[in-house]
Amino acid sequence: MMGMRKTVFFISLILLSQPVFADLYKWVDEEGTVHMTDTLAQVPAQYRDQVDRRKLQNTAEPVAQPAARTNGINIVRLKHVEVSYRAFEGRSRRIIIPVTFNDSVKADLLLDTGSPGLMITPSLANRLGLLDDPETRLKIMTGGIGGSTPAILSIVDSVRVGDARSEFLPATIATMPSDEFEGLVGMDFMANYKVSIDIEKSLLAFDELPPQSDRPGGHDESWWRAVFQRFGGLRDDWAKYLEMADSENVSSTEKERRMKTAKEQFTAADNLCRKLERYARDNLVPTTWRR
Repeated sequence: MMGMRKTVFFISLILLSQPVFADLYKWVDEEGTVHMTDTLAQVPAQYRDQVDRRKLQNTAEPVAQPAARTNGINIVRLKHVEVSYRAFEGRSRRIIIPVTFNDSVKADLLLDTGSPGLMITPSLANRLGLLDDPETRLKIMTGGIGGSTPAILSIVDSVRVGDARSEFLPATIATMPSDEFEGLVGMDFMANYKVSIDIEKSLLAFDELPPQSDRPGGHDESWWRAVFQRFGGLRDDWAKYLEMADSENVSSTEKERRMKTAKEQFTAADNLCRKLERYARDNLVPTTWRR
């Protein structure tokens, strides 16, 4: 494009031009060491009842430094992460990035700002052990431009791009339109970062946003409510189908098949709901958001 020798696109709508007020949490461990962090989720559960919470004004820009330790005090600093990406896939102009799941499984995924969440292929899900047990395979339908297709809903414990990290991401398991990538990284992962793209250098940059008290676990109220409603709605639907399948006037063989499917699916939905509830409880999510 004319007049555009080096282009940097910002795909986050959040601009940090004003001072940011955050909470600072302080606690003392069993060895008498004082710790500080600006994220409550990083305080071990056994120390949360003694944590000292303070308001902290942070006007500094994100810096590329590890956690500092001064006089026995640990302070978590915001991250700046740069990752090289593959700029092309055939004739398509796509951003394909290396992703690490659960700190062990690596795969190339497409960065998709139009996708609300994480999507992975069945092959990748198998490597993560998400399809091992029938009672963890919750069947859903997922839609796109080409229509709806069967998929499976699960949860990935952690997703990491370079040192940029997000935990507890709902994942839709479905086939991808290309063999060049094994899924899509969507806005769920990018919610805690300002993301920029340097096209000339093929670099993707993640600048961590300051934690906020109204975003427990890195997610706002609308995210928590939407995930609880989605998981809870699927569990309720399978509970109703289980009752209906038991009263249907069909052969005993067909009834047994339908009952087996309904029980497996209800259990899979219930397991997801229980896992979500535990994660919400660990991050002190208000009970009014869990509906």
